[in-house]
Amino acid sequence: MKKLTFLILMIIFVFENSNAQTKKDLYYSIKSLEIKIQNLEKRVDELKSENYQLRSEIISISNNLSSQIKNNINSNQIQPINNSVTEINKSSNTNQEKKSPANNTRCQATTKKGSQCMRNSQPGRNFCWQH
Repeated sequence: MKKLTFLILMIIFVFENSNAQTKKDLYYSIKSLEIKIQNLEKRVDELKSENYQLRSEIISISNNLSSQIKNNINSNQIQPINNSVTEINKSSNTNQEKKSPANNTRCQATTKKGSQCMRNSQPGRNFCWQH
């Protein structure tokens, strides 16, 4: 009986010592994690502040840009976009007229799919170079 009691006490002692080491390790791990959390919270606060400053700068730049655009439009420094587009279209139309001959007609051949050939016919003929 004494041996059994001694054996139980030895097991409890060993078990307590192993748990004590684990408890110390857990305590240090928890402290380390708490420090990391504090550092991360500080960084989050810094980033929130930086984000607020950047948003304020964006709003300021946007307002300045809007006022400059209004001033430029009011002082007629910007030409309307429609005039530029019209000029571009006119120049591209004159280039196309120079390139394409007046007597261009589509090829009269029928493709394997049954639709009309998409090529232009050769001058003086009703078919393209392939048909």
